[in-house]
Amino acid sequence: MRRALFLSSALLLLSCRPAWAELKRDILISLPDSGGHYRYHETLNGAADPLLYTLPAQVSVDDVLFSAAPQSQWQDTDTAQPRLRGQHGSVLYSADWQDALQKHKTGYYRLRFPLAALGTQTELLTISWLLPDGMSAEQFSVNSEYGQWQKNGAKLQYQGEISGRLEFDILFGPHESSAHAQALSASLSGKTADIAETEAEAEAEAEAEAEAEAEAEAEAENTDACSNGQIPAGLADFFCGELAELVLEDIEFERNSPALVPQARQALDRVVQALEALPGQRVEIAAYTDSRGSAKLNQRLSAKRAGAARLYLIYRDIAPERVLAGGYGEINPIADNSTPEGRRKNRRLTLKKLTEEN
Repeated sequence: MRRALFLSSALLLLSCRPAWAELKRDILISLPDSGGHYRYHETLNGAADPLLYTLPAQVSVDDVLFSAAPQSQWQDTDTAQPRLRGQHGSVLYSADWQDALQKHKTGYYRLRFPLAALGTQTELLTISWLLPDGMSAEQFSVNSEYGQWQKNGAKLQYQGEISGRLEFDILFGPHESSAHAQALSASLSGKTADIAETEAEAEAEAEAEAEAEAEAEAEAENTDACSNGQIPAGLADFFCGELAELVLEDIEFERNSPALVPQARQALDRVVQALEALPGQRVEIAAYTDSRGSAKLNQRLSAKRAGAARLYLIYRDIAPERVLAGGYGEINPIADNSTPEGRRKNRRLTLKKLTEEN
């Protein structure tokens, strides 16, 4: 993460007619550890009249991973930015970072940004930050007394009302295990190194036992889910059987783009349903392309597509550590790339089971 994220009222501009009901805004901001960009997903509900999305200045239609309608329905306007009209709004896009994330100290970063209300009536806000793997929020604040914060590993969430302008300030850095944190606290409070080490070892053993119990419970829940028919049709052979890899049907993207078409999200919703029923299962989403174009560009495109699908599952509250994404480009074709039908089959998204070893 070398660059910064700046969110303002210009990040997602919406306009609509005055008859707003109680508007609910749900925002997810993903900060990839690769740096250079961020991903932003906002869903709105409760508007009495159609909403009009306007993409921010630094975002083009090609950056949109999915929206409330296919990309072909985005239209240029006199604002020189594409707009999309809909009764309920939902958009996910990737964009370059701006200068608002500053290095605080070795391994730590400070994120400061404002978020403006979209109208004059009540807006209920839920905003979540998905921090890079291995990091967690150390300090966080906002200029409002009425919201609530929740922290769970790499995910930080704020819920409250927004009117006017909120100023968020988040400091995050490497996540420390409770055992390490206890030893550090002991050293600062003057305990001897032996006592601190003994307490840290005891804490580590307790954590290991708790993890083993959780794994046993998850395995029992997995067995029940498979025997009780909780896995959607078409996915049971993979999640409950011996099938090692499953091609996801009905997953399509915009041409030469990582943008998921709306019906693709319905297919991913079935994956969400299966993962919710199987809390102990981890998967990899793998994306492939056909052989047209350069191998380098195909690999990049497949990585973006796999990442878009993974982010959608995370948005649907699947824990980030349960889903990996892999882009494999044109390797391992399953059909003849010399025919249109073969190329269509090779452009695919698959699920692979992950074990403790991977």
